[in-house]
Amino acid sequence: MPALPHVDRLKAGGLVGVDADAGVAIPRRFFKIAAWVQDSELAATGYVLDQTPSLGPILTRPARTETATPPLGPYRTFQVPIEDIAADTGLSMDQLIGADRYTLQPAARPVGERWTELTAYADISL
Repeated sequence: MPALPHVDRLKAGGLVGVDADAGVAIPRRFFKIAAWVQDSELAATGYVLDQTPSLGPILTRPARTETATPPLGPYRTFQVPIEDIAADTGLSMDQLIGADRYTLQPAARPVGERWTELTAYADISL
C-alpha cells in the first residue's frame, strides 16, 4: 500500500529566506518538493530556487516610483536534502524526509556543501 493512499504524485512549494531589509519583504529563495509513489513506497526530492544574486541591484537602489518591472536576473536551482527545507521553514516534513531520494555523499563533498546546483537534467539525483 502506498505511503499516501490515493496520491500518486504531489508537488508542494513555498518561500524561504524572506528579506525585509529594503522595507519590503522580498523572497530570496523558494522551495519545491516533488513526491511520488515508486514500487509502492513514497519517494521525494527537494529543490531550492535561489534568486539572491539577482537581488543586489534591487536592494541597493532607492525605491522605484515608476511601475516598470525591476531588473531581475536568472535564479539558480539546487537539489537539497528535504531536511534542510524543513529546518529553513520550520515545517514538519518527517515522512518526506524519510522518503528523500537525494543521496548525500559526505566523502565526496566538503562539509557544508550539502546542496547540488542543477545546470542540467542529468544533475538530478533520483
